[in-house]
Amino acid sequence: MRARVVAVVAIVACIGVLAVLVAHFSSHPASPRIALYGDSLSMQSAKDFEYLATVAGAPVLLGAYNGWAVCDVLPRIPGDVSSWAPTVAVLEFSGDYFTPCMHGYQMGTPAYYAKYRADTQAAIDDLVHHHVRVVLVGVPLDAWADLSANVTYLNTIYRELAEANRAEGVSFSDAGQAVLADGRFTMHLRCLPHEPCTGPSGSNVVRSPDGVHFCPTGNTTVEGSFDLCDVYSSGAYRFATAMLDPALGRRSSSAGG
Repeated sequence: MRARVVAVVAIVACIGVLAVLVAHFSSHPASPRIALYGDSLSMQSAKDFEYLATVAGAPVLLGAYNGWAVCDVLPRIPGDVSSWAPTVAVLEFSGDYFTPCMHGYQMGTPAYYAKYRADTQAAIDDLVHHHVRVVLVGVPLDAWADLSANVTYLNTIYRELAEANRAEGVSFSDAGQAVLADGRFTMHLRCLPHEPCTGPSGSNVVRSPDGVHFCPTGNTTVEGSFDLCDVYSSGAYRFATAMLDPALGRRSSSAGG
């Protein structure tokens, strides 16, 4: 009789433990599966993006390459959705027009902006059709007035598309602010508390000598899906964090310091 009571108690205890576990895991949604699509800004940030996502328990599919435009990733999205099944897609494109799918579209022309708008909407349509949440990334201003004007126009397009598709779960994240100083281009920002501090007077260099990218020396090496800087790149880390936060459902602290 005593053995039977002990067995019943053990069973009840096991059920109790299982109930606690089920309650715990059901109250914490599964980690997202994040696809990152973009150009050289994403490629320079991809190592940090992947590492930070992995720490958060989120697998990452990298689909970024130097010089790519939105039209370059449109053919690969259906295969990625089918074979890898992302739950979130982050789209970062700063306006490149060098690949064959952008032939004949010159930066700053009405046709160029119409194509970026149409291609981004096509990517959104394909992704949300497969229940993938989409984050459109705002890119940072450059050191050059013409490039910054182009970025500003593209960011406006991305904002408008996010608003128009908000009901489908599309959002806009102004991640470019993470490497700006109060919305203005800068080469330096004060060091973050948890990062190496390698620049002058408690600051880090956050942009490349070309005034566009992130590697402080401008010396990078392409290795697979990564464009790796030869020194610590605070700009890449900041931009990666600002792109990743909304994909993880976090509120992004994207303003530079």
